Amino acid sequence: MPSDIISRPSTLGDPEKEIQHIPEPRGGFGGIGGNPDSSPSANAPIAQSGNTHALDPGKACFSHEPPILIPPIPPIPPGYANLSPEHATELAASGIPPVIAARHGVYTAERREDLPEWAHWMVDVHGDDVLPALVYPMMEPDGSVTGQVKPRPGTVVDKNGKTIKYISPSGGENSPQLPVIRKVDAPVGVLLVEGVKQALAADAWAPAEWSIYRFCGITGWSRNGRPTAYLEVVEDLDVVIVPDADAATNSRVFDGAVKLGKACKEWTEKVSFTRIEGAGTTGIDDRLGELDGAERRRKRFTRWIARATAKPADSRPKDDTRASSAAARSSVAGRPVVNVGDDRLKVTETLEKILRDTFDGTELFRHGDTLGHLAIDEDGPVIENLTDGAFNRLLSRAAETIKVSDRGIEKHEWPDSNTLKSLVAGYRGYTRVDGVSSVPVVRRDGSIVTETGYDPQTRLFVALSDDIQGLVVPEKPTKADIAEAKRWLLEELLVDERNKPIHGFSGFPFKADADVAHAVAAYLTPLIRKLVPLVPLCVIDGLTSRVGKGLFLECLVRVMTGSPPDLTNLPRDDEQELRKLLTSMLLAGRTFVVFDEAHVINSAVLCQALTAQIWSDRLLGGNKQARLLNVASWYAAGNKVERSGDVANRGYSVRLHTNEPNPQGRANFKHDLNTWVPEHRAELLRSCLILVRAWFADGCPKPTGVPAVLGGFEQWREVVGGILQVAGIKGFLESVEDERLASNFEEQYQRAHVASLADKFGIGVPFTSKQGSMFLVNDADAEAPYGQDGLKDKEDPRALGRCWRSMTDVWYDKLRLVKIGQSHGNVANWIIEQHGSATTLGTAITGAASVAPLTVAAASTKKRIPEESGRPMPVITDIDDEEAA
Repeated sequence: MPSDIISRPSTLGDPEKEIQHIPEPRGGFGGIGGNPDSSPSANAPIAQSGNTHALDPGKACFSHEPPILIPPIPPIPPGYANLSPEHATELAASGIPPVIAARHGVYTAERREDLPEWAHWMVDVHGDDVLPALVYPMMEPDGSVTGQVKPRPGTVVDKNGKTIKYISPSGGENSPQLPVIRKVDAPVGVLLVEGVKQALAADAWAPAEWSIYRFCGITGWSRNGRPTAYLEVVEDLDVVIVPDADAATNSRVFDGAVKLGKACKEWTEKVSFTRIEGAGTTGIDDRLGELDGAERRRKRFTRWIARATAKPADSRPKDDTRASSAAARSSVAGRPVVNVGDDRLKVTETLEKILRDTFDGTELFRHGDTLGHLAIDEDGPVIENLTDGAFNRLLSRAAETIKVSDRGIEKHEWPDSNTLKSLVAGYRGYTRVDGVSSVPVVRRDGSIVTETGYDPQTRLFVALSDDIQGLVVPEKPTKADIAEAKRWLLEELLVDERNKPIHGFSGFPFKADADVAHAVAAYLTPLIRKLVPLVPLCVIDGLTSRVGKGLFLECLVRVMTGSPPDLTNLPRDDEQELRKLLTSMLLAGRTFVVFDEAHVINSAVLCQALTAQIWSDRLLGGNKQARLLNVASWYAAGNKVERSGDVANRGYSVRLHTNEPNPQGRANFKHDLNTWVPEHRAELLRSCLILVRAWFADGCPKPTGVPAVLGGFEQWREVVGGILQVAGIKGFLESVEDERLASNFEEQYQRAHVASLADKFGIGVPFTSKQGSMFLVNDADAEAPYGQDGLKDKEDPRALGRCWRSMTDVWYDKLRLVKIGQSHGNVANWIIEQHGSATTLGTAITGAASVAPLTVAAASTKKRIPEESGRPMPVITDIDDEEAA
């Protein structure tokens, strides 16, 4: 045991800041049991439940630092050593920081040999189901070693069938009596805290000048009806006893606390009791765990001490004879009985505890800033909003709710709507989930979640179908493993029709190697989504109909969800509708979003979704704001897709361009992918995960030679690019700039307009919007700005000036339009600047005093940009007027 458990100075650092200085915990109870050498070191990977693939500590190479807004996701919760994710999460929810858990040597026992010797009987009698167990080493004031072990819930029962929550050494003298939590020099008082975790939470957040001792159970401080001799530690000191909240409602707890107070008065006269808000066995760990931030927790604890009273409650609770009858009934029904006609606070807190004990982390989660219900059906997992009816159904599964009349007659009764609202408002006490996934997901340490359940590290609920449960992925794939994975992906699934002369099969008509690389990237992105803060839009872009776009989308959706596509058309020209649609998708926990019929993508709302790590929107039917972590992977499909504005810079394409005049007539495909993909989903996902593991095993190299495009998605570019590079798949992002220029119809117009101004006025020669307007009307070769074809028919210097204001200083190829100030008459002057040209802003302004009169050019025979039939250009109408031209 660390020596500072027994004695340390009366100064306590910030537990949340001491994580970097955690002493290495021991793997047992010293000489009593356990094997210190067999326990994992503080630097070893956290033990994982289920079939996971942990990364060698020497290969823990994923070191990208994400943006400040969303911190990286380390082993969950951060800083805990020698604890399974479930146990670390349990301690974190109880307000117990890593430094406190380490200081007291708390650890997870995965094997019988990891348990203290006195606890081996649990495995001998009940089998390995009791593991993993949570071990709490303890030391009495005289230095004798004891402790408690918490087996896996529900696995250890006594002869009467009652579940045993904690196991202690057998024999009255060996079981915990008054273990030391914190002993300080010259304390101002002593805290006697009921409960294992409550005492550790007290060590973290109680004022530093107080010594702390633990008693396990309300009568754990006595032996054979006599107080433990260890109570001499309170001699002549202020004593504050900290029982559970049910001291106000449970006569047994009230009596036990009062008896402890009387025993303390053999040594001191200054005894008081805290009163913890809550119902049932709510303890200080529950209350502290609900608070955010160290300062708020310290203030709460200081307030409890300051408000300690002479009794545990105002009056002794009545012995609840009806409760014992209800308990007897509930033993048959398997559910506790709650009188919903009782005090509102008591009812709410009792039901909340029952719901959390029954459903937290399995069906009920904190999702965003609301309480969500996880449902899994044949279509996969989804997070649902809780209606009154759905909530009542959950309650009826967890508890039997009754009302008792004045005559003591019981009848079944639903809680009222206000009680339900109060329960929903307690969402902060539930496990946080960021989304749901139907495929295995990769953690930041390179391990892979391959079993159904909530994963604390990624904060995702992973719901895997039977065919992909427990996928086995080699930790260090060989060259043969990588080659076989590539064969599944490139030769069986993504057959490249360009190589038909070689392999003889029809397939997907990829335009270039880049499109093959992007197709693989489309499959990798959902698997590595939690490694990166943002991902760009993947556009499946068909040259024409029947080119294979729908089949590509069908295969992708079936692999990533296990279900047929349920496609949503991208709303056009209705930003409000799109915003509501995106909010509903993210509220449902969707991590895979696909839009079909997305032939034109120019949405500012979609741009916001692609670049927002946290999505905020008002919930329908109220004023509450939803704040949801964006963990989605984004896809859109269309023919000859036009991406305008910012969307052009926030996506990459899988281009399907065939040279066949009749693409629907192609034959001799290698597989009927509509049936082959569902049958081989496991092999395809395993192949993708092998490529990911190969990248981790190789040291997570950053890709070389990848174009520096898609700003804002650098981490995605490095991770996916690195995976493809290790796999030897070339062409990643090489086509993005060409895609952007080809699909951005708006930029094509602006380039042509600036080029025509340069042809007319020259480089660095000042001109005005009036001269530009005259040029557009009188010169047949003049190109109008995007959406401003009306300027070809009528002079409008103000409209043209407003349009130029949105274009100023933007490079179009190697030309840009620059405003250089004003000349006489308050008229704005403009020039065309060429990149690398000797013309400077200063020389242009010097020449601005004299502007040559406009000469109307003769009609030209040069071809203009063709107008696209069926796609009217939008007209800018809501921009403030420019100053007079």
